[in-house]
Amino acid sequence: MVAIVLLSCIELHLTINSSVTDEVSVTACDSYTWTDDNGETYEASGDYVWETTTPEGCDKIVTLHLTVNPLLTYIDDTIICANQFPYTFHGHVFNAAGIQTGTLPSTVTGCDSTWTLTVEESPLLTASHTVSVCANDFPYTWLPYGHTFTEPGSWTDTVPNPQGCDTIVTLTVVESPLLTASHTVSVCANDFPYTWQPYGHTFIEPGSWTDTVPNPQGCDTIVTLTVVESPLLTASHSVSICANDFPYTWQPYGHTFIEPGSWTDTIPNPQGCDTVVTLTVDVFPVLYGDTTAVACDSFMWYDGIHTEAGSHDYEWTLTSTQGCDSIVTLHLTIRYGTHDVFSADECESYTWNGTTYNTSGTYTYDT
Repeated sequence: MVAIVLLSCIELHLTINSSVTDEVSVTACDSYTWTDDNGETYEASGDYVWETTTPEGCDKIVTLHLTVNPLLTYIDDTIICANQFPYTFHGHVFNAAGIQTGTLPSTVTGCDSTWTLTVEESPLLTASHTVSVCANDFPYTWLPYGHTFTEPGSWTDTVPNPQGCDTIVTLTVVESPLLTASHTVSVCANDFPYTWQPYGHTFIEPGSWTDTVPNPQGCDTIVTLTVVESPLLTASHSVSICANDFPYTWQPYGHTFIEPGSWTDTIPNPQGCDTVVTLTVDVFPVLYGDTTAVACDSFMWYDGIHTEAGSHDYEWTLTSTQGCDSIVTLHLTIRYGTHDVFSADECESYTWNGTTYNTSGTYTYDT
């Protein structure tokens, strides 16, 4: 018996699609919208990448090499006087104030440039000035205008200025009132006669003086000078000193006190008016103090160590906070205790009055 084998045959119709890579170079003015691909708008030069898929489902990468040239804009303005029209500004004639615009085609980048020119008209200038003049300064010529005033008043004129715009100038001159000044000074009785500088008038006694004095500005000044007599000055001072500081000389007056008391004298001062000075000297009292003490064997005090048995009084002189002597008395009682000596020979150690000693020696116990 023969076996028969049947074979199946399958055919594959295969299409291999490739991914797509593309590059686009564009030069634009101001901005560029990538309408053919992603629809984005770009305002700066650069390389931009857009990734998508082909209808077959393969990757598609498009690179945009973009150059953005700016739109050039030129703006300028100026202000001129009314009498300068017609006026040529950057080659354009203005018959009156206004704005002119235009477009300049570019021969380099392909982007047009726009220009805007503005001309404004300057208003008529005005100036007002006022000055005060003394009565004796008329006639008065006001520089730099050159107009002469024979009396107070105003003057108006049209004056050309360096920029070409006329200026209406108003000048007003007013007459200054007569100046007055009053001064008062106090003078010591022994300073008469007294000459007041810089006026030069001499007073032989207190009083007032009035005169008309020219000033550097040319306007006369009525000056009133009043001199009053200063009262006699007085001063009182007190000081307390120690009894052992006598005799005591009080500086800067130089008077010497041999005991407590007061001294009065008339002293000239740098201003020339005499001063009645009263000096009073008091004495600090001597301070006394007592201290009572009871001690065993000895007692330490200001003058040293006291060991004399019994009751005794001792004196010591100290310095107080005022720098004076203070006397302190010590009432002291010294008492002596007993002194016993013990000897002991022991092995290893010995306990005495609660203390254990392990080495030979001399030990003292106070009670």
